[in-house]
Amino acid sequence: MLEGAADQGDPLVRTEDMGQAPLGRRSQPDGNQRRWVHAVPTIDAMRIVLAAADPEATEWLAGILGAEGFSVVVLPEPDPAAPELRGAELLIADESAASSLGDAGPTRRMLLSPRGGTVDLTQIDRFADVIAVPSVPEEVIARVRHALET
Repeated sequence: MLEGAADQGDPLVRTEDMGQAPLGRRSQPDGNQRRWVHAVPTIDAMRIVLAAADPEATEWLAGILGAEGFSVVVLPEPDPAAPELRGAELLIADESAASSLGDAGPTRRMLLSPRGGTVDLTQIDRFADVIAVPSVPEEVIARVRHALET
């Protein structure tokens, strides 16, 4: 399957054979063996914590972020002492979870709000951005990437 993908113009990365099993190798005319693997984008050490009262919203958001390569942890109960908060890069929470967590966890934060819901503007400056659920997945990913880069 990998060899066929190379012929179809998919982006592939060539890695030199280092004695691994012959999975996906091609013989070259000079006798060298090479292995072809798809270049899969990964986001190393970008752990995101989700905390919200709406389990459907957190499940939807966790699915989108997980499919994009982020490591996602869902806090069922917003507890400031939760070990999942340590080392996290971003907290995405609704207003009640954010107030329960206080200053615990990452300083990068995004507000999770239902589409058409209201947001307390006195608290908005605590968050880098707002994610309305549901939203277009590409827009959500772009907002999360922007929050992580700033």
